[in-house]
Amino acid sequence: MLTKCDLNRQLRLKILHRDEIEGVIYGGTECSQGTLFIKIDDHGTKCPVRTRDLYARGGPGTSPKGQRRFCQLNFDLVYPCGWSFSIFGAEYKGHVSLHGDSTASFKTTYYFSGETDQATSTVDFKGPTSEHFSKHNVIAWDTWSPCGSTQTMLNVKQEVNVHGACKLASMSVDGRFGHIVLLKWRRC
Repeated sequence: MLTKCDLNRQLRLKILHRDEIEGVIYGGTECSQGTLFIKIDDHGTKCPVRTRDLYARGGPGTSPKGQRRFCQLNFDLVYPCGWSFSIFGAEYKGHVSLHGDSTASFKTTYYFSGETDQATSTVDFKGPTSEHFSKHNVIAWDTWSPCGSTQTMLNVKQEVNVHGACKLASMSVDGRFGHIVLLKWRRC
């Protein structure tokens, strides 16, 4: 008699890490419905997250709530039996424009539904500067998705914060992905 894991393994035998996102729920101050794109690459190691409108702006004439924006994502990741995954890094691309002693940050928090352990990745900027950026951040996180499962809810909270006269956007002008989640895998 075949178990659910055996059936799943047979269906996905050809590709070692055949990972799929089955569903995504998202919301926040700056991720309106229809503005999000998430897809796992063919190797199962990169998950680009693009939000069309995740940005923060500060300075004269801006509201305090415009200085901190966030997008909370909960995505249902389906993967082969006998494997477990975790987050090992993040790549950020975007544009930052800071005047004087203004500061800005792009912070991402990761956690699995039902777990209390979290990992955080932060990229900080200090003015004055105006640039397109591409930053890589290594994440030290020892929490893994449940072993023996073929489906896990991964939560990702993206935040952009600014202080002073400045602007920070998570996606560069040329339309490249704003944030790439880097996944690591192990047999379990």
